[in-house]
Amino acid sequence: MKASETDNSGPTTSGLITLDNTHRRYSAPFGQLDLFNTPGIVFAFPLHRRADMVRKIAAALNARSYHAGQRYWSMHVAQERKKLERLGLTQTAIDGEISRYATAVSRVLHLPKQYHSTPEGAA
Repeated sequence: MKASETDNSGPTTSGLITLDNTHRRYSAPFGQLDLFNTPGIVFAFPLHRRADMVRKIAAALNARSYHAGQRYWSMHVAQERKKLERLGLTQTAIDGEISRYATAVSRVLHLPKQYHSTPEGAA
């Protein structure tokens, strides 16, 4: 068999890639996937790992009174929930994301009090 020929006997041969039980021919060398014509899955970066956003929300909560902070947090969490729903996450996954995010914001809020220092390690 020549290098330019393909057969359907194996899952991957020269120039043939198997995706979701369909056989597609690619002209790219070494059987590279066609990244522009196949659907992809987008994974959002976890909320609790978005350090800038966590610090910004913690600072905004710290600057408000208790009741104003509760209203702000409720509004912010509702917006984040809607964003996660649009991405197609399940309700259980959204609840987990919000829980981990709330823990991260809480840590930022309580860290200066725990170590008797100023926020962000400022002098």
